[in-house]
Amino acid sequence: MVEEEFDETSRWVELIGESGIIKKEKLSELYNENIELLKKIVSSIVTVINRLVNSKLL
Repeated sequence: MVEEEFDETSRWVELIGESGIIKKEKLSELYNENIELLKKIVSSIVTVINRLVNSKLL
């Protein structure tokens, strides 16, 4: 669920930039930070899944 929210946020930030409501340059820091957080979330999810698989709980 968290991953989906970060992914959706990225899409909205892109759409806002493309629409011209806010200049893309002003959104770039927000977009980049969101992507970095998304990468950390995905990495955490992968780690948990791998641990579950290795412990044979999944």
